[in-house]
Amino acid sequence: MIRPGILLAVLLTAACLAWGLPSVRTHLDQPAQPSQPSQPAVDDDPLDGVDARIIAFFDAISRSEFDRGLQTFLERSPLTKDSKQVQQLQDSIRREVAKYGAFRSAEQLLLDRRGQSLIRGTYLYKCADFPIVWDFVLYQPDADDVWVVIAIKFHVDYDKL
Repeated sequence: MIRPGILLAVLLTAACLAWGLPSVRTHLDQPAQPSQPSQPAVDDDPLDGVDARIIAFFDAISRSEFDRGLQTFLERSPLTKDSKQVQQLQDSIRREVAKYGAFRSAEQLLLDRRGQSLIRGTYLYKCADFPIVWDFVLYQPDADDVWVVIAIKFHVDYDKL
């Protein structure tokens, strides 16, 4: 007499072979593999990281944290070598953002790599009265370096989009 467990294994193996699937038996013959802790996903796409930094920058501006937001966004940037220029940029952001009304949301218009070392981004900072266009350029000198901001400007010249 055939035991029910063996009959089931034979039937499953036959079905798997008929459908071109690996047989159940091959899985039963292999020793159990110890479970591995899941590894965090590695973000290979630098555009995701740059987008997150830009959104965090906008979030800081929307909370009137101009100095902290800009300081964090420009971390390791060569632009910070000219403290007078950075201060002018902070003052300009503070003054101009207030003109266009309360922040509503941000919209990515363009974010792309230019070769291996540059990323260019254009975003719409949507305010209650008018949107502000922001243009960014980030640079990665070597493959294992961080992406640093080398150009940042904002405007309301919508014809340049």
